[in-house]
Amino acid sequence: MSQLATDVHIFLSSTFVDLKELREKIANRLRDVFGAHMLVMEKFGSDDAPPVTSSVRKVPECDIFVGIYARRYGSVDPSTGMSITELELREAERSLSAGTLTAILLYWLDESASWLRQRGRDTHQKLLIASDALDVDQILGLHAYFGGTLRPGAAPEDFHRASDFLDERKWIPEPRIRFSAGWGTFLTNDFRGCNLQGDDSFSPVSLVCKLHDVDGRPAVKLSDNYAKALGEAAEVKRYWRVFGTAGVANTPVLA
Repeated sequence: MSQLATDVHIFLSSTFVDLKELREKIANRLRDVFGAHMLVMEKFGSDDAPPVTSSVRKVPECDIFVGIYARRYGSVDPSTGMSITELELREAERSLSAGTLTAILLYWLDESASWLRQRGRDTHQKLLIASDALDVDQILGLHAYFGGTLRPGAAPEDFHRASDFLDERKWIPEPRIRFSAGWGTFLTNDFRGCNLQGDDSFSPVSLVCKLHDVDGRPAVKLSDNYAKALGEAAEVKRYWRVFGTAGVANTPVLA
């Protein structure tokens, strides 16, 4: 990064409310030390277009896309059911494929492990399961991040095969928290619309097992999608009050 060209344009993407101070520090650092031109939503100025439109259409104007992610999903665009942050990333991926973007740099804040440690929990006894819209590369990158220590110069997106995890120059297996990933209903069957007879007999069967109760106390499942919450209605509402509903949206569930 020390060789960064002074005319480079960097788009900084993240949720705003929870990462406001960090966004400011990162933007100032890149601007003051490296002379980068920062594209940040705080400086977009007035625009008649909706926030999601203004933000996403700025992505192709940058050379480098930097994404910072923590616990919040972000404000949801009603027309797509996706957060503005996710839409920005998807636009960056399209721009990278089109050759108008030089690089995508993504960083995860390890709040999940620190949040547990602050409450006296042993993270090695906890299991973190990521799910929803994952592909193989994302699963491998998440395992590299949570399941070990990345060597200087290595990034989660550098891990594509078993040999990457055996390379001590890139990664050391020192898990901060036990990690697994759920690929969802389409893990073993994504033949929707492939039946030549035109019916839905190739559609995947959604068989899901969820924890019902623990020592007589009801368990619930929460999600960033209201439609995916499971459990007794009163208990679900209670946990929403505890953890908040920022970033939660009503999104159709694929089946």
